[in-house]
Amino acid sequence: MIILSILAFSTGTVNVSLRVLYLKDVNGYADWRENNGQNYLYVEADDYYSLGFLEGKFLASQIINTELVMRMLIPYSEYQKYAQSYLEFIPEEYIREMEGIAEGATSASGWLITFSDILLQNVFFDLYYGHYLPEHNDITPAIGCTSFAAENLNGSTTIGQNFDISPEIANDGLFPSLSFVHTNLTGQNEIFSFRIGGMLTLPMAKTSHLSVVVNVISTNVNALPGIPVTVRIRSALEKSLTPLEFTEEVFNDKNQTLSYNIIV
Repeated sequence: MIILSILAFSTGTVNVSLRVLYLKDVNGYADWRENNGQNYLYVEADDYYSLGFLEGKFLASQIINTELVMRMLIPYSEYQKYAQSYLEFIPEEYIREMEGIAEGATSASGWLITFSDILLQNVFFDLYYGHYLPEHNDITPAIGCTSFAAENLNGSTTIGQNFDISPEIANDGLFPSLSFVHTNLTGQNEIFSFRIGGMLTLPMAKTSHLSVVVNVISTNVNALPGIPVTVRIRSALEKSLTPLEFTEEVFNDKNQTLSYNIIV
């Protein structure tokens, strides 16, 4: 990474601007596409860092907006410190992707988006449902979700998902944080997922093999650090060919970091 400082001198003033140039190789491409009236980001990459850089570059405004909303919901600096305790549970490839997201978003926006910011976005639900709400059980959750599945008369299945936001959060601008992203990473299942900011994914996604939707559950259980739900679900989506494989991957240990149920 090279940081270039450009100083412009004029009478009585000195104006300083900073530009950050990242020189790491990015192997892939991305663009915004449209289907049935809905825009989504398509990203194709050969490695996790490249995937992350392109995600960050094209989702920079969503990432910045997510940080602003999170600062309204939780004590931001304090929870940045909490987020560090999840690092040991995150596989290296997803750390590289989050580093890429931070650098891609910074290069595209001019805002300084740090790895710590992206890490906090990826453990936000674990901290919000696993720590903040149990410690403030008089607060109604500002973010939640509702999912359903039904077998139709012809034997087919309909599966659906709502993303539920309190009016206060919606009115203060969470909607600009949201996106749909189609990732095509070499050697992994392609994934179409719903995202908030720089989160790797949420349990609202599909591959060519399966679909998954989620209900988060507010409890009074203060959870221990572990694999963040964004990482847990992302890994399962990349590897799984059947619903059984997916659920075994997601629930392969008892140390869940928040309470939820999923339909696969």
